[in-house]
Amino acid sequence: MDVQTSLNRIEELFRIMYLGLWVLWTETRWIAGPDIGYQRRLTLMRRRQEAIQDELSRMATLADPRREQLAGDLALLEGDIARLEKDRKAHRAGHLAPLRARFGWLL
Repeated sequence: MDVQTSLNRIEELFRIMYLGLWVLWTETRWIAGPDIGYQRRLTLMRRRQEAIQDELSRMATLADPRREQLAGDLALLEGDIARLEKDRKAHRAGHLAPLRARFGWLL
């Protein structure tokens, strides 16, 4: 076996490995959906929202400037969560729509 044949076989092996990884990534995205990037951020934002709501409920009777600041933070956080969920929905609808249209019968 000469060197060129060995290099060709190695190149074919790497091409097959790369293609296999690409297919694996695509199928993972198909199964998991495009929520991979959004779910963690939404979870962290919802935890922060719950913490602020708990703190506000404890301060319900106080006329504290910190309470007003927390209420403003909560409103901003709820707006961010709504925007992120809207972005996630648009990303989900647009990213894999052609694949879902073509292979929807598999679901």
